[in-house]
Amino acid sequence: MIRLQGIGLPGIVRGKAHVLQSRSDAAGENRQQPLNPEEEKQRFEEALKGVRAPMRSGLEASTDKTLRELYAAHLEMTEDPALVEGVLEKIDERHCSAEDALDAVKEELQEMFSSIDDPLIRSRFDDVRDIIKQIHDYLHPLHRPLPLSNLAEGTILVADEILPSEAMRIDFSKVVGIVCARGNVTSHVCIIARSKGIPAVIGADITPICDGDILEIECSANHGPEYPEGAVVYANVSNAQEVQHALDLGVAGIGLFRTEFLLMQREFVPDEQNQYNVYVQAARLCGNKPLIIRTLDLGGDKVLPYMPLPSEENPALGLRGIRLTLSQPDLFKIQLRALLRASTEGDIRIMLPMVSSLDEVRQTKEMLQCCATDLAAEGVPFRMPKLGVMIETPAAVFMAEELARETDFFSIGTNDLVQYLLAADRGNNAVSYLYSAIHPAVLKAIRMVVEGAHRAKGEDFTIEVCGEAASQRESIAALWECGIRQFSVSPLVLES
Repeated sequence: MIRLQGIGLPGIVRGKAHVLQSRSDAAGENRQQPLNPEEEKQRFEEALKGVRAPMRSGLEASTDKTLRELYAAHLEMTEDPALVEGVLEKIDERHCSAEDALDAVKEELQEMFSSIDDPLIRSRFDDVRDIIKQIHDYLHPLHRPLPLSNLAEGTILVADEILPSEAMRIDFSKVVGIVCARGNVTSHVCIIARSKGIPAVIGADITPICDGDILEIECSANHGPEYPEGAVVYANVSNAQEVQHALDLGVAGIGLFRTEFLLMQREFVPDEQNQYNVYVQAARLCGNKPLIIRTLDLGGDKVLPYMPLPSEENPALGLRGIRLTLSQPDLFKIQLRALLRASTEGDIRIMLPMVSSLDEVRQTKEMLQCCATDLAAEGVPFRMPKLGVMIETPAAVFMAEELARETDFFSIGTNDLVQYLLAADRGNNAVSYLYSAIHPAVLKAIRMVVEGAHRAKGEDFTIEVCGEAASQRESIAALWECGIRQFSVSPLVLES
């Protein structure tokens, strides 16, 4: 018997291993040039139809909420212009096969996702990779996956990884455990496993495991974050679907609604009405609960193909966040007008990223007032929302008292603040040992922020932490000692 330590409900399960053989992508079996672009585009579009068909059927037939959300998300991805138009354009431009075009688009999307700082959003490339793999499989019928419905009772699935499309084909009523060599707690297979109460082992060495081996998975108690009594827990989200999911988990509101992904998922800038519709949907879901919407946080690790930015030797210290949006007033005003209008539908609050000076706040206030004046003249209803800033630069730490006098709340973004304070890039393995949210210098900086804000506005001034430190057990207690009472985290953290 092989024993493994897993995540899930406390207890022990035993079962027989069913090893899923990994299959390589169909890439590399591409057709020889020269090719007829119209024929290749037709092949690609037929493959898209073939991939969408079982997704639509699954969406209609499934009664499992988690699987329905997965079907819907993947169906939406197959219609994403970044994928569809990207492939069609490359077939035209390069006179290449549909497979070659798919691979080229995959590389571009992988580069974009890998540059994103947020690990949850970065992990969503797995879904994109899965969709592209499904299209490859459809283009090569011999590579199409076999069904996973004929499993024996008491099966423990063992695989290098289980992609979402494979998870959708599994008869989970026969599965008592899952063991994967690759993945993390945000992987869809983990989400599905949690929703069904199935223990999972991620990052395991599966090389000794053979078909038919008896496995035992032991799960200890919940290892998710524990907050002191009186703490207020918000959620970090990127779209309305994640808002609903977070609210279902019982959060007190949305502490960070990222808006840059509205732009990153499109090939053009969403107009005012488009953005307004997104914000209103989220506000109505929240009802009376706070909805803190961060203005566009582009630049640095987040770039847009249709908004070329000058090359920078050090993008992390360059034109990003509020610096970028203030340099693009037409783009910024579209968002501010949409936010002012949507604020009539709920407790929307505006938050500015990467602030390092009072002038940036004052310029934004002037722009907000200008937008409000224009809306009033047009007879369009609006409400002036509360305005806050992210504390993620050393300058903002030292200016906390002055910034508090100009604003209504703070959100401390520990991800950037820690690396700027410690001069340690957490993505650089050589110095990652220095990166710590509970470093004495970081905690001293956070205490300075709390004390400065309280001097300016009193102890009722709202200060939350929305970086990863807000979800780590070792840092929550330290943040509480510094005076932090509000924590905003990924909804997935609350499920762990």
